Amino acid sequence: MITIEDILRQAEQEVKTKQGLFLRLCALNYLNALVKKKEYKDVLTYGMIKPKVMYLAMDIAKNNKQDLCEGICYKQNEDCLFVKCYGLQFSFHHVNVKALDEECSQLCDEDAQWEGVRLQPVAEQLYELANEVVEKGIGEVELKGRIMSILE
Repeated sequence: MITIEDILRQAEQEVKTKQGLFLRLCALNYLNALVKKKEYKDVLTYGMIKPKVMYLAMDIAKNNKQDLCEGICYKQNEDCLFVKCYGLQFSFHHVNVKALDEECSQLCDEDAQWEGVRLQPVAEQLYELANEVVEKGIGEVELKGRIMSILE
């Protein structure tokens, strides 16, 4: 059984590969979905999640890891970070840290905007798929097909 501690740990793991980035993004997305549920109010807070999002974005920007994703952009006026990986756009709101604007502004496509796909309702399925990607090495074509079936 997967625990909150497992997901939190995966949300902090150093990113070295695109598969690792996908797992970390899915873990953060799953935590963002769980924090809204009543049964997790006593064990999970936004303060446990948002700094992990900030550190991930700063790691990508500072350590030239942009090639692991299809795009990253922090829009200060929307208070939102967008990271695209395997065709999925992950968005994280209220990561309002000046450091992100400074680090990510040079990476940002000014036309970037939310694509309108809500990932939190399918956060658990995406998280399970991301673990499979890392553990079993699912190829990109199969992965994108499975993502599409999850989103249907």
